[in-house]
Amino acid sequence: MTTDVRESLAEVATSARADFEHSDPADLTVPVMRYVRRYRATRFAASALGVVLVVSGALLGADALTSVRESAIEPDEPVATPVGMSEDEATTPWSTLALAAVTEPRAYGEKRIDSAAGMICHHSDPADDPRVAIENQSDPLGSELVVTAQCAPVWFKNGPITSDRNATSAITQTPASVSSATVIGNLSDRPLAIDGESIFMWIELAPGDFAADAPTAYPHALVGGSMWDEQGNISALLGSDSHPTRIIPGQYLVASGLATELDGRGPLDDLVASGANFTVTFWARIHEDSPHNGSSYLVRLGEEHIYGGLRS
Repeated sequence: MTTDVRESLAEVATSARADFEHSDPADLTVPVMRYVRRYRATRFAASALGVVLVVSGALLGADALTSVRESAIEPDEPVATPVGMSEDEATTPWSTLALAAVTEPRAYGEKRIDSAAGMICHHSDPADDPRVAIENQSDPLGSELVVTAQCAPVWFKNGPITSDRNATSAITQTPASVSSATVIGNLSDRPLAIDGESIFMWIELAPGDFAADAPTAYPHALVGGSMWDEQGNISALLGSDSHPTRIIPGQYLVASGLATELDGRGPLDDLVASGANFTVTFWARIHEDSPHNGSSYLVRLGEEHIYGGLRS
């Protein structure tokens, strides 16, 4: 890369960074009414996530999923550098700064093949970001802080697009539980770095019912009528840990989740009793080494899947 090109890119990056740091990312999308709820994960019914096993060139069946956390396994063969990109560009993961530059509004039901579905959660107070609160040790709830937040739905044009295979789900009656698993592939031309502990399931019982009650939060799952509200915002679950997981093109991420109702009656009991269909999506937060910019960027992993409930 020539010096002129490097200087031009540096100038663009500096300008974009200034715009990003002095503006509300939600201004790019829709007005967002912010709310956060802090709680200890142990206050809610059990939920498990075996989600951060990254493999190369192989697909693992659902019976092989376990609650493991491993660093990415590099492919046996070197990954070719995409045409028109330098080796540094091809090996640099997607960042929130890069995604801010390709953000566009997203509407309910909209489909695109050239963009990644995502959301941006703005933190008016940086300590509302659980990663920051835990790092600063300023939150009285301790080291297992989890937050639900309303976020702006966005597209990341030509961003970290992913696919999935072998998607499956199962529900049980006693206790009421929903599990889901899928294998995520990185289709973009650069690595996708996510916070491994941030991956969560969104289980929707009535995706088009925007007036439904607020979702119920589990440690690694949200369960409710719809992730969308009447103002066009969507709900997300943010964890306080930020261990990076790096998925380069050609790798697969095994994502599996389990939510179980163990304490009283809740939405999972209603789901099982209704026998109705439900929709499952997986989401993850883009990793940042220093998450102090006032926003969390999340990307959907793969597509949404509709499953049938238990029929009596």
